[in-house]
Amino acid sequence: MKKLLFIGGIALSLMMVVYFSLNHSPKIEMHLLKSITEIYEKEEMYVLFAQESCISCRMVKNAIQQNDSRLPKEIYVIDLDTHEEKDLVDIIVKKYNIEDTPALLKIKKGEKVSSVDLAPILSDKTYKQDKQE
Repeated sequence: MKKLLFIGGIALSLMMVVYFSLNHSPKIEMHLLKSITEIYEKEEMYVLFAQESCISCRMVKNAIQQNDSRLPKEIYVIDLDTHEEKDLVDIIVKKYNIEDTPALLKIKKGEKVSSVDLAPILSDKTYKQDKQE
C-alpha cells in the first residue's frame, strides 16, 4: 500500500510539473510610452499606436492582457487621444505613415522595421467586446 501511495505521489507531482510548464506562458508587458524620445533611445521595441475611442484597439489591448502568444512579449503603447506630447506624436504618426489604429510596429533605434499583422487577433472572436461597453 505504501509503495502504491509513493508511486501515486510521484505521478501526481510529475503531472503538476508538466501542467504548469505547458500552461504558464510568460506575461506580456504593456507600458504606456510617456516620452516619444524613448522610441529613439531603445535598441528595439514594439509600439502600439491606439486610440481610447477605437473598438479594435481595445480588442488588441484585451489580447495583450490575455497573453496572446501571437504578440511580442513587451509592447509600448501610444494613445493618440491622450498622449501629452501631441506635436511629437503627430510627427511620429506622419513619419511611420500611421493611417489607422490599431497599428503595431517594430522599431529599431527610431526607425520602423516592420508592421505586425493584427488581422488574426482582430478576427478572433475571443477578444470581441460587447457594443454596449
